[in-house]
Amino acid sequence: DRLPADGQRILEAASVLGQRFSAAALCHLTSKDDCLPRAALRAGMLRAEGPSFAFTHALIQEGIYRSMLRARRTELHRLAAQHHGGRDPALRAEHLERAGDAQAAQAYLDAAAAERAGFRSSAAVALADRGLALNPEPEVRGRLLLMRAEALLDAGQARAAQDGFTLALAAVEDERQRCSALLGLAGARRIIDDLPGALEALERAQALANGLDDAELLSRIHNLRGNVFFPQGRSKECIAEQRLALQWAERSGSTEAVARALGGLGDAEYAAGHLGRAREAFLRCVAV
Repeated sequence: DRLPADGQRILEAASVLGQRFSAAALCHLTSKDDCLPRAALRAGMLRAEGPSFAFTHALIQEGIYRSMLRARRTELHRLAAQHHGGRDPALRAEHLERAGDAQAAQAYLDAAAAERAGFRSSAAVALADRGLALNPEPEVRGRLLLMRAEALLDAGQARAAQDGFTLALAAVEDERQRCSALLGLAGARRIIDDLPGALEALERAQALANGLDDAELLSRIHNLRGNVFFPQGRSKECIAEQRLALQWAERSGSTEAVARALGGLGDAEYAAGHLGRAREAFLRCVAV
């Protein structure tokens, strides 16, 4: 209370950012080019840590945060979400949630997608769970369930992923998302050795993908079907599926799909004893 009004407003903004925060974030929330919290530093409430600052005790940050009116906190959380938008999707989502913003669930979906793309599956699952806890609208809920199941499969939790894809399949309405859920369900069933169940899911996925005329989805379907045939010793069928996967992959223009199909084709040719063809496929895969 003894700090000047400007110093108090800077501390309020700092308390919204958390125990530690950057000078850039503080300047954004205060709309000041020079937002150095001199009064708070002199009073020993903050300390400098290189280019950043930290509260000297968590109780100081918590006390200031709780003393603000709700409208002021909401305004600052929205500004913080804006600042973190292109830097930290997870922090953006958290600030939107604290602001009570309707876009918070979508922001958690975006953050989960970013974590999954960075191969941080556990973090992606946790963020998807936070988005689902907000009771989002059906379209966003379905996409969150699908993202959560895909991250569980990435993490090797096949049985949990199977349950997750089943939930997602019941929730999503978009045909492309339904196809992705069926592909994920097939992938989970393959890992837990439910091969008939995997093939059944792939048949349903292919019916949808044919209607969508989606080359990349069709490549994934044929590749996964070939992977199901592989442990069954169905070499000719496995090779045929991987060749179809490669044709659709090349049509899609997806480098990842081409590499996946070539890897599957190399395995299939090797298992059939066609070592020269296998070597050629593996060399092409590595080159891609």
